[in-house]
Amino acid sequence: MKRIILGLQVLGLILVGQAFAGATRTTNTLYVDQMTYMVKEVERDGSLIWWYGGTGILNQPSDAERLPGGTLTLICDTNNNRVIEVSPDGSTFTVFYNPVVYPNPVDAERKGTLTLIAFQCGVVGVATGSTSVLDWYISSPNPVDVEWLANGNILVANNTSVQEICYQGPTSPLVNIGGLNSVRDIEWLSNGHIL
Repeated sequence: MKRIILGLQVLGLILVGQAFAGATRTTNTLYVDQMTYMVKEVERDGSLIWWYGGTGILNQPSDAERLPGGTLTLICDTNNNRVIEVSPDGSTFTVFYNPVVYPNPVDAERKGTLTLIAFQCGVVGVATGSTSVLDWYISSPNPVDVEWLANGNILVANNTSVQEICYQGPTSPLVNIGGLNSVRDIEWLSNGHIL
């Protein structure tokens, strides 16, 4: 029975990993291991092929995604109050760091040179390059996941609703799907639906 359950868990991770991969679809899975404070990449058979972090390096990481090109990994290092890029050899580049004004990033998405970041403090913002200042931001209660949309807008999940917000336009939501419970992840599907 344990072998069947393990197989289903690995299959589930592969499906999630394919969603992270975006333009570079692979069968490898990239995930955050909350128990070890590590970001790990595993092959289809569960073999560990890359990792970054551990106690003293990452502090409660909450999100990781492989960037286009397949070599850099974007990581929200939540309790270290930073968003970083990590190369395959483990060297890092800080994308955003401001523990005083914008603590605890929980999700980040890249679009060109823009990094969309959701913070536990109730802010969703955009950073360009390595900075401690957001180029644009809005207030959003309890944001947990953010996505860039093809039309340039932003999709925000904040526990009880999903909102489409115009980037650098009016801050009132264009779409507001409310009455939800404990939303943790959202994906805009190619057919125009929201998963």
